[in-house]
Parts: sequence; structure tokens; C-alpha cells
Amino acid sequence: MKRKIYVPVMLSSITVENRKEYLSALREMQTDCLFLSPERDYMFETDTRIRQQAVADLKGHMAYFTSHGLEVGIWIQAFGFGIPLTPSQKERTRGMTKIKSVTGREAGDAFCPENSAYMDMYCEWTKELASLKPAYFMLDDDLCLSVRPGLGCFCERHIRLLEEKNRTCDDKR
Repeated sequence: MKRKIYVPVMLSSITVENRKEYLSALREMQTDCLFLSPERDYMFETDTRIRQQAVADLKGHMAYFTSHGLEVGIWIQAFGFGIPLTPSQKERTRGMTKIKSVTGREAGDAFCPENSAYMDMYCEWTKELASLKPAYFMLDDDLCLSVRPGLGCFCERHIRLLEEKNRTCDDKR
């Protein structure tokens, strides 16, 4: 059985001018699927023209590589890795709950999936990208709560959820 080869490439790396070079390299690697990965910054972007251009570029690259026989997926971050936000991103995400370690340390840009404002923004972004109909859609690091800023998330909402679960377990005893 032949194994499939999946290759991720950041959206910002590919241009109309260099796509042919990427295609050549991908063919040389016998790539089956190219994952295009738009930068997470686009999700936070307040200038709709910049975001629309990124989505248009993504759509064009998807069509190009698909027309040359590759499956094309989209690969995006889910909660964030803790990289510092820009001032405009900080403004846009003000009030959103950051992932918090058991020791109380917060991740720079890693947001708790229990925060409804963050999830609204995230769902809007994923819906926009899913409308491009990629062959695959991968959410990166979506379950990895073990490294930033520490094990799990211990924000107020998660503590309440744990307390509720413990009460439910106690009631069953």
C-alpha cells in the first residue's frame, strides 16, 4: 500500500510568481496533498481588504495546485501557541480568556476554547475558509493543551466546569 505524502506550506510563502517552483518541488517529493496554511494573523485582521485578499490568494493557489493534480487542504491554528500579539490584535482580543496554566500563568496569544467571543471569531474564520471547499481541513494544536503555558487550561470557566463535573460525580456516589 502506498503511503500518502502531505506537505504543509505557509500561505505567505507562495505567490503567483513562484507557484511553478513549488509545484516542481512538490512533484519531486511525490506529494499527494498540499496543505496551504494561512497565517493566524488573518483571523484577527480588522482591515477586511487584507483578509479578503488573503482568502482570494488562497482560493487562487488552491485552484492552481488542484488543476495540476494535487489534493489541496487548509491547515490552521486553533487556540494559538503563545506568540505575542500585535497591538491591533491585542485590541481585537481584549477581554478574551487566555489559556491559563494550573500555576496561573497565561499564554500570550493562546485563547481558551470556552471563551465565546474567541470561538465566535474562530468559527467565522473557519467558516470563511471552509467555504473554499478544501479536500481536507486541519485544525492544528486543537487538542494540545499541555505545553503552553502549562498542562491544561485552568481559567475560571474551566474551573467551574470541573467543579460541576465533580458535583455530578459526587451525586452519583
